[in-house]
Amino acid sequence: RDSYYTAIMLEPPDLAGEAIVAALDAYYGLAVHRPAFLPVGNDSATWVYRVDAVDGERFFLKVRAGDGFRSSSLVVPHYLQQKGMAHVMAPLPAVGGKQWVTLEGFMLALYPFVKGRMGADGGLTAAQWRAFGALMKQVHGCRLPGAIRSQVRRESFVPGDRALVDRLEEAIAAGRFENGEARAFAAVWRERRALIDALTARADALGAALAESGAKPVLCHGDMHPWNILVEEDGTWWLVAVSYTHLT
Repeated sequence: RDSYYTAIMLEPPDLAGEAIVAALDAYYGLAVHRPAFLPVGNDSATWVYRVDAVDGERFFLKVRAGDGFRSSSLVVPHYLQQKGMAHVMAPLPAVGGKQWVTLEGFMLALYPFVKGRMGADGGLTAAQWRAFGALMKQVHGCRLPGAIRSQVRRESFVPGDRALVDRLEEAIAAGRFENGEARAFAAVWRERRALIDALTARADALGAALAESGAKPVLCHGDMHPWNILVEEDGTWWLVAVSYTHLT
């Protein structure tokens, strides 16, 4: 695979290729050809490109909308790699050492280009799983400096879209639908309401129990699954798409 992501098809952002070329020259000292947009991803606010330098070197560029951008997604992996966690994929530094640059309201982060497959496509070997477990132990045991720790989201144990369930329930109970798709969705919701209510109640109870458990805060990867592990042909693997959080 020539990309870290293979799920939702996306359209390019409102950002000219010439502007990206100029930014990579100004902030990274790279002479590159026009970047190739990769219409894939799991995040509608993030876009990715393959960037070919004039000298033949290849890079992977992430473009993120400024709204909702979390600096910890770049600063934390950089710190972890600097602490010797070599399997963590971290952004390449721009001029001045920053992990990203700003361009017309977007955040740009540049990475080495790795041609490989997702860990979910073909799985991991026993040795790779052991190495992965060792890496997670290092992550959980890492104490971040205060300046970085303050940028990391604190876990509330409430799902990010929890309030959406209540809003949907209210809308369906009101029974005002604009089209057939909405009516069909409402019919499925009503049919499965008992299951939805049970799952929601269980999630609320477990979240409350965890929040009150008094567990020691540790650094965690907030989106850990095999699709966020990239495996090269020679077996080298990388932890990518990192979103870190602190348990509270």
